[in-house]
Amino acid sequence: MTEHELFHNYNKKIYRTCLYMLKNSQDAEDVCHDVFVTVFRQDWSSVTHLRAWIRA
Repeated sequence: MTEHELFHNYNKKIYRTCLYMLKNSQDAEDVCHDVFVTVFRQDWSSVTHLRAWIRA
């Protein structure tokens, strides 16, 4: 899976989780962005349960 595919597959789910927790759309977008920056800096290609790993 490429970074683009990973972002496309999980962006909405991560954003919704952030929005639920923060109750502010701008803050949710900022945190969602930070999540993907952190993920892309890690060696996520070998993670077997990617969805759980991203949300942890």
